[in-house]
Amino acid sequence: MNKKQRLLFFFITIVLSNIGINLAHPVTPAFLQSLNLGDFVFGLAYAAMAFFNFSTSLTWGSLTSKFKISWLLLFTSVGYGIAQLLFGSATTVAQIVVARGLAGVFASAFSILPINYLISISSKEERMRNITIVSIIMAIASSMGYLMGGLLAEISIYFVFVFQTVWMMVVGIVFYLVFNHTNQPLSQQPLKLGDLNPFRIFGQAKQILHRYAAFVFIVIFFSWVAATLFDSSFNYYIKDVFDFPPKINGYIKALIGVLSLLINSFLTIRLLNTFDIKKVNRIFYVLLTMASSLVLFVNNPQLFVTFSFVYYTMNAMILPIQQNTVSSLYENQEDSNLAMGFYNAVKMLGGVGGSLVAGFAYEIRPLLPFVIATVIFALLMILNFRKEKSI
Repeated sequence: MNKKQRLLFFFITIVLSNIGINLAHPVTPAFLQSLNLGDFVFGLAYAAMAFFNFSTSLTWGSLTSKFKISWLLLFTSVGYGIAQLLFGSATTVAQIVVARGLAGVFASAFSILPINYLISISSKEERMRNITIVSIIMAIASSMGYLMGGLLAEISIYFVFVFQTVWMMVVGIVFYLVFNHTNQPLSQQPLKLGDLNPFRIFGQAKQILHRYAAFVFIVIFFSWVAATLFDSSFNYYIKDVFDFPPKINGYIKALIGVLSLLINSFLTIRLLNTFDIKKVNRIFYVLLTMASSLVLFVNNPQLFVTFSFVYYTMNAMILPIQQNTVSSLYENQEDSNLAMGFYNAVKMLGGVGGSLVAGFAYEIRPLLPFVIATVIFALLMILNFRKEKSI
């Protein structure tokens, strides 16, 4: 198999896996509501997945050099499918937390193993282009997964979980068949437990956290707290308050995926090419604050969803803007690599915090998570303007 064929099959497997990973997302709010365990459970479930996603990220990175990627992807695909079946069969809070935590372990692998493989088969000149292509493919495939899951829910919610499990097992077999014949150099060095400590990255980051960098990462952490507050609450809110069926959730998320693709293909690139990165951040948080505040003043379902589309369109820029902000902090490649690893850790911890706050805030009042998210975005907007004046 030549390089072009390997890339083609790689992109196909990425499409299949991202469809599978997202199949159950549109039915999750309806499933959790049907258990009558309390509104806080959706936040707790999301937090469990986000925490274990974070805590095993270094583990998968280390295992890549020890085991063939074909076996790792087979194992993680089957593991994720089983975790989702356990989630779909859960009836207690403890079972939900365990199942979502297990899913987080395997979901972490999907964000690391394929990219590591792609980097290994791409030249230095090809890496940025190939990683950009993968990002676009992931966004499209995730939207397709949401749409398929919402439509399959017309049969039954449990059927979606069963279908997802079978799909992921098939994906695992495809991964194995595609990657089993690749020549992958494996390290003979023993695996050290200390290398698997996810909090190790925070100790290493001390050497790169100059004053402005520390400010940037604080902003990033709270931006992901706010973004997770909004996103995790949105899925549950439209089912709980407006009683939208899962297929509508699937349609909405599919459209959001298309909007995200368009906004990043045109507006985000134009902003980054036109303005200084600090000015881009100020513009971004102004837009985000205005967009998130719109949903606070409506109780009409059509208006709520429309204004949410406005928010998601603005929020689609968060990854490329933040990644460019972090990469602009350092000229040294080694420091830049460490900073990107630290960025991912901070982002995931923000997701854990945001989901926990979302669940318990929703118990008090359904709109409260959106209020808190808007307040955080507004504070970050003010901080960005004040920081610019002090530099």
